[in-house]
Amino acid sequence: MKRAVFLLTVFFCVSAVQAQEVEKKDRAQDPSPAVSAAKLAAELAGYGYRNKSALSLANAAQIIAQHPFRELTPEKSESEGSGSAAGAVKENETPELEFDRLIADARTLAGGDKSMLALVDQVAKSGAAEAEASKGRKAGPAAVSRRVEAQSSYVDYVTFVKGELAEVAISGDGDTDLDLYVYDENGNLIDSDADYTDDCYVSFLPKWTGAFKILVKNRGHVYNRYVLLVN
Repeated sequence: MKRAVFLLTVFFCVSAVQAQEVEKKDRAQDPSPAVSAAKLAAELAGYGYRNKSALSLANAAQIIAQHPFRELTPEKSESEGSGSAAGAVKENETPELEFDRLIADARTLAGGDKSMLALVDQVAKSGAAEAEASKGRKAGPAAVSRRVEAQSSYVDYVTFVKGELAEVAISGDGDTDLDLYVYDENGNLIDSDADYTDDCYVSFLPKWTGAFKILVKNRGHVYNRYVLLVN
């Protein structure tokens, strides 16, 4: 009897591993053009705010105008852990990635630089034209800004459709290491990106339609404001 139970346990464990391997084998190796563009915009904006670069903010605004994304509305969101931002002070906070906000902040950072102001005005004008031309077109990736406290995690539950490529990317503010994990509704780890940066990406083919758990872990000792992107 014990042997039978043992063999059944081994069988189910092997089956779970095989299913997981298929899931990983089916994933894309690189972000799609739309997700890559949105990720680049987030990285440029973060760099611009950290380094007070009007040019970086203008470039981020231009990318957003050319590759607009919609607001992400997860099924559920929650913070995990007991981390605290007490005592953490950041001079250059990265706000929501909005075209008008980026343009306004780029003008402020440009100061009296007439050449830079002219460039920002040009981006603003072309962005308005892009927005008008994009009306009625299919929306791009969905994005939302999140703040994860030090030594804590933030979780979003997002629905992906069976058989359709699912992409998840994050771009942090550069202050700490962030790790990205995606689980299915049964708690199985689908994929992860746990390098030593706060820019992460995973992709997979869902075997069923359902809400997947997107967990972002902050390994640092100060909070990190990141952008979550899904296709």
